[in-house]
Amino acid sequence: MRARLDVGCLATLVALGMIGASCSDASKDFDPDEDPGSVRGVIRSGTADYFDEGRSEKVFALQKKDGSLVKLEGFNGAPGVKPGSEVRVYGPRTADSVRVDVIKVLQRDDDLGESQQASRANPPALSPPLKNAFVSLTPSYDATKGKARLTKADFIKPVMDVSSYGRWTTEWEFFGPYTVPNDCGGSFYDNLGKNGTAAMKAAGVDPAQFNQIQFNIGNSVPACSWGGFGWDGRTPIRTDGLRGEYNPWSYVKNDGENVMVQEIGHNWGLAHVHFCPGAGTPTPNCSGYAEYGSPFTPMANGNNVYLNAWERIQMNFFSGCNVLTVGTNGTYDIGPLNSTCDGPQVLRIAADLAGTVQRYWYLEYRQPYGIEQANGVLLHYTADIKNGGWSRCDYGGPDCPEDWVVNPKGGGVNDALLAAGTTWTTPEGVGVNIVSLGATAKFELTFPSQGKAPYCDLAASAWDSKAPTCTAGPQIDGGTVPDSGTGGTGGAGGMDGGNDASGGSGGAGGTMDASPPPIDVGTDATGGAAGKGGTGGVAGAGGATGGAGGATGGTAGKGGAGGVGGTAGVGGAAGATGGSAGTSGGSAGSSGAAGSGGGKAGSGGAGGTTGGTTSGSGGSAPPADDGCSCRVPGSSTSMNRASPLALLAAVGLFASRRRRRARG
Repeated sequence: MRARLDVGCLATLVALGMIGASCSDASKDFDPDEDPGSVRGVIRSGTADYFDEGRSEKVFALQKKDGSLVKLEGFNGAPGVKPGSEVRVYGPRTADSVRVDVIKVLQRDDDLGESQQASRANPPALSPPLKNAFVSLTPSYDATKGKARLTKADFIKPVMDVSSYGRWTTEWEFFGPYTVPNDCGGSFYDNLGKNGTAAMKAAGVDPAQFNQIQFNIGNSVPACSWGGFGWDGRTPIRTDGLRGEYNPWSYVKNDGENVMVQEIGHNWGLAHVHFCPGAGTPTPNCSGYAEYGSPFTPMANGNNVYLNAWERIQMNFFSGCNVLTVGTNGTYDIGPLNSTCDGPQVLRIAADLAGTVQRYWYLEYRQPYGIEQANGVLLHYTADIKNGGWSRCDYGGPDCPEDWVVNPKGGGVNDALLAAGTTWTTPEGVGVNIVSLGATAKFELTFPSQGKAPYCDLAASAWDSKAPTCTAGPQIDGGTVPDSGTGGTGGAGGMDGGNDASGGSGGAGGTMDASPPPIDVGTDATGGAAGKGGTGGVAGAGGATGGAGGATGGTAGKGGAGGVGGTAGVGGAAGATGGSAGTSGGSAGSSGAAGSGGGKAGSGGAGGTTGGTTSGSGGSAPPADDGCSCRVPGSSTSMNRASPLALLAAVGLFASRRRRRARG
């Protein structure tokens, strides 16, 4: 009888042509998974960046078990459920979206394997590297511009090479320009990606060969009003400890570092860095709040900079005792952020509590290196290491604030870089004194009461009380020579070069690295005879020709044992990715000035003054089905929408009973 009643209800509504969105043939697009009226999947989020307006917008979708996305609409702010949670969503449906009435949590993200991973003693480089494509969807951004962008020291590859100490390895190719429709629809605006990959296929390029694709849409898709968009991934520290859970597509409207790195950074799970004026604990409600609040990272409004310490922690680029938590009086040294150190590079001091969850102050030390000229100490306020990543930050939970750069002197963010002799007291009463800045940054800390002994967080062990031992630079290839053209010691030769200026001191001549070179970034050199500068490529002001230089291929690369800061790589030349000499090959040569050519590239949105979203709430679990699956269970709003359907159902039931009485 119940089955006949359900069929009668549906038949009546279909006959009247009044099924409506909440009970339409959209069931063909959604797998009800034994619960009619719902869609099951995992909550995902994405970040739309409106740089010119100084704000961002979070969008949400449901990822079904087949990988497809269903856009979630109708709630104010966040859905009130952590991204990464498996849920059922109830509400009216269209072919590609659900207007949410009720979200029923089936499995929270805490139960899905998202927990702090034991740090590797020395996290290895990604092998194989991520194979990525930079694709132009705007006619004015042609192959000449695109391929040249790949060679700049502030492109994604060299920025991540330096930030990761050579661990986050990527290869890039440029394609396009292609023409696509003015279509910014779909969940996470993925019509852009679908149209872009279709254009790649039509040109004979298989997009499936790439791990990630960044599309430059310029002004050719005006339907997209943001300046950049990235689907949020999950950082390695929150997942597998190595690659994390990254996502395939990001979109940019210009090729500035803080746009390109930021959007693919969202793909990897990185968040924005904010700023509040004043020396106290920052909050999103402060007067003068800046969404893109830091000029010291591309994850805000920084250009010609590398990732900050918190971002490197989340990407699992540190190891051993690189991160030291202190709670007792004493003097502590940390090494420069862009050096390779055995020992502390980040100090953590307990800040306030979010309920029972501890937050921290993070201290890092910047020195001029590569494209970055910052020199001083930076103070950050953010979460505990294990509570990092998007899945705990973007839903508004109290256990994970996003990252904030703080000026403890109370001034603006441009004055947040702290010099030796600066002193302050945290809101928790900890006295901080920057004693000196040199090969290391030395701090004197005074606590109102003595806490736990210093602890190496990533190694999960006690500190050995030793100061860090550091080697200048991350000791990797590419993009590391400062724009000022200061000389280096590396040998010539190797790969990853491209269009370097002549000059740079040479070693005894290295051999070409065995790993595959990027596409279209220049000619690989093979070792070099002593005393000959590189001759190929775009000229900057030539360096001195002393020592052993690169072969005539002109690219600075891995040859020679001189390490970073060697031949005139991307800094000295006009934006090549070659840069410093690598770690293999001959002995280090003598000094020699690098070229002074390469300009600093990139532009980005100014720091904003508004931002933040209001968290929504999840609602209660839906009531049991009472016989007609046409209605939308959930809130009073959904019941109001369903009331005409309920009336029609009653009409169908009445007619059915009339027919039974007539047959009797």
